[in-house]
Amino acid sequence: MAQFEKLKHHELLVVRNLLKKQNEMLGGSMMNLDHLIYLQKSISLLSSLEISRVFNDRLPNILGIHYFSLFLYDKDRNQLSLSSHNHPGLDEDLFLYIADSEIMSDAVTSGRYIMGPDFAKSRYYKGKKNSLFKTDFLVSIPLMIENENIDCLNLSDNLKGYFNVTDLDFALNVAEFI
Repeated sequence: MAQFEKLKHHELLVVRNLLKKQNEMLGGSMMNLDHLIYLQKSISLLSSLEISRVFNDRLPNILGIHYFSLFLYDKDRNQLSLSSHNHPGLDEDLFLYIADSEIMSDAVTSGRYIMGPDFAKSRYYKGKKNSLFKTDFLVSIPLMIENENIDCLNLSDNLKGYFNVTDLDFALNVAEFI
């Protein structure tokens, strides 16, 4: 009988821990939904300049990152022009030819996100690390309308020190929204 009671107690602990984890996951999903609703309400009737300001103020907090950049893609000129960012010291009028940024070029031309846990070990690393970034992950997400690439969202640096699949999934949802 004592063995049965121990087994029953162990089962109760396992079920309690599973329920606790499920509640934590549900809480995280609800928080992400709140972030999306907040972002939508913040930009719904704004001009592009005002939307850029909202992104600068709120996108890092919503995505849990320190830095982001959003580049508009001009397919006819094969150029990327900086639309919004929160990088200190970055030129507001920055534009690049698509070939100047291999990571954005790959994201935009393939229509798929690029994510890596360690930028210095990726094929995109050119021997110089930005001292601004404390973590090494890289994320570049093409933004599309009806299968046409129009923007590229780059995310970097956070408090956790990594960007996991859950973070990426939420970032992709935010990118769809943007």
